[in-house]
Amino acid sequence: MSLVDDESSHEQQPEEEQPEEAGAEQPGLLTRVEGDAEHGHEAEPGDDLAIPDELPILPLRGLVVYPETAVPLMVGQPRSVRLVDDVVGGDRLVGLVASLDPENEEPGPDEIHNIGTAAAVHRLFRAPDGTIRLLVQGLARIRVDEYTVTEPYLKARISRVPETVESGIEVEALMRNIGEQFRRLSELVPSIPNELLATALSIEDPLQLVYTIATYMRIDLDDAQEIITLDSTVEKLRSALRRVWLRGQSQARSMWAWPEAKSCTGSGGPLCSTAWRNSFSASGTLA
Repeated sequence: MSLVDDESSHEQQPEEEQPEEAGAEQPGLLTRVEGDAEHGHEAEPGDDLAIPDELPILPLRGLVVYPETAVPLMVGQPRSVRLVDDVVGGDRLVGLVASLDPENEEPGPDEIHNIGTAAAVHRLFRAPDGTIRLLVQGLARIRVDEYTVTEPYLKARISRVPETVESGIEVEALMRNIGEQFRRLSELVPSIPNELLATALSIEDPLQLVYTIATYMRIDLDDAQEIITLDSTVEKLRSALRRVWLRGQSQARSMWAWPEAKSCTGSGGPLCSTAWRNSFSASGTLA
């Protein structure tokens, strides 16, 4: 999954919002206010900030921004630049929703997913070429109910859709499993910084853990959208765990096929051991 949004995007697609390179900015974590329920509770991370019923909608190309994470974006499309200028001059709140087709530079209301994230614009830099780089921080999951304006940019009535956060032995086991698989994956992928690994392994909140790891995993857009669409945090954990495991399997196979892999030269190393390779075998949790 690339860090690029439709109207806002990464540097690869300056016409629309896109995410910056993952290494350029590390994700921030937000404190979430939680309510109680018998078997779980609904998470409402944006309770400390009033989110209006109508928001400007910034379509994202090939990217899903999650609550409780901070992501750098780049905006280049004229309507997106106009949107950002108006947002920064107002309450700095925007709805970030992934486009159905990452190649569509100006998607309409029927070409955008209906589940996304309300976010705050925290920092902004205007480049000489007219593009805008900004840092957005996800606040809460939202559903787009109805588009009210299409020009000069999209606006829609939205509803907050808090996730259900379960607790118990299964949640703890899934968190340990995904943390361990992510640690093993980091041994294969040099682009995963040690600071990110340390941050992920120290997170005690299951929803925050899912969203943090999903932000830095290169997964397909449909898989990334599935994680934000699922209501249950247990289901989100299972989905994210499956993606981490599959990425580890793919990365490990590609390294084993490389006869001159540096990690397996000389005296060998952790990537050469049969036990380490077998650690990526499927478990009952993934079945």
